[in-house]
Amino acid sequence: MHYGRHFAPDFEWPEPAEERAHYRREQDAATGQQLVVAPNPTSGVTQFIWKNPGNGAGILLIEDVQGQAVGRFDIADRVLWDTSALPSGLYFYRLSSGGKPVFSGKIVIKH
Repeated sequence: MHYGRHFAPDFEWPEPAEERAHYRREQDAATGQQLVVAPNPTSGVTQFIWKNPGNGAGILLIEDVQGQAVGRFDIADRVLWDTSALPSGLYFYRLSSGGKPVFSGKIVIKH
C-alpha cells in the first residue's frame, strides 16, 4: 500500500491555461468544500488539495479497478501521492469526513 506525505506549498495553477485540462476540480456548493486533483492523468506525483471550511480531517482512499486499496491517507488539506510504483491504469478515489462521503472520482495513471 502506498502512503503519501502532506504537501505544504500553496497550489498554483499551471501556465499556459491549456495545461489546466489535466486538473480536476470538484466543489460542493452546500458545504463550500473543494477538491483539486492535479494532474489527472498522471505519470508520477499527484496532489489532492482539499479546501474544507469546516476544518475537519478526512480520509482519502484510492483503489484499483479490482477494489484493492493502493493508497490510504489522513488528509487535513493536502496529500502528495507518488504513483511511480503502480502500473498504468484507472484508479478510483474517495474522500470521506466524519464517516460520510464527500468526494469521489477517477484518476488515470499513464507511464
